[in-house]
Amino acid sequence: MTALSRRARRLLGFPAGALVGAVVAFVLVGTHAGAWLEAKTLDARFVVRGETALDPHIVVVDVNDDTMSALGWPVPRGFYAQLIDFVRKHGARAVGFDILFVDPSDNTAMDTLLAHAASSCKCAVFPSELSPAGNGQWKIESPLPALAAASASTAHVQLDNGVDGVFRTVPPRLTTY
Repeated sequence: MTALSRRARRLLGFPAGALVGAVVAFVLVGTHAGAWLEAKTLDARFVVRGETALDPHIVVVDVNDDTMSALGWPVPRGFYAQLIDFVRKHGARAVGFDILFVDPSDNTAMDTLLAHAASSCKCAVFPSELSPAGNGQWKIESPLPALAAASASTAHVQLDNGVDGVFRTVPPRLTTY
């Protein structure tokens, strides 16, 4: 057997490297190992980057267990109307909700009050959500028509969990198939 020349080894190395690359790519894509690896390296990159300063112009008003203990559940829509008026008077340029208002409340006057407050400020945004409709179909759950009409823009509260169950991304728009 004769030894291959340097040029021949180089020429044979390219197809061999391409074959190995194709097999690795197939394994990473076909087994979701690539998505898992990307998720883990993304976590590591955030750890290396460290905490970043929060924008002092953004305020989060959290409706939490204490709020629900004081106001009950569901929180009356009139509370949200007052909240919109309050934060708008104190300089808020946008008020985004991560609460779905898809069904009328027991007190439709409060729904009307919330729609009026949102319409008056021209800064409130009520989200939609993608939900299963059965038989593999999906539907978009939109806010009540009066709130959708009063909403300054469209938004959604859909989160996509990764291969390991951690929420890292938010899809830019909702699409039904």
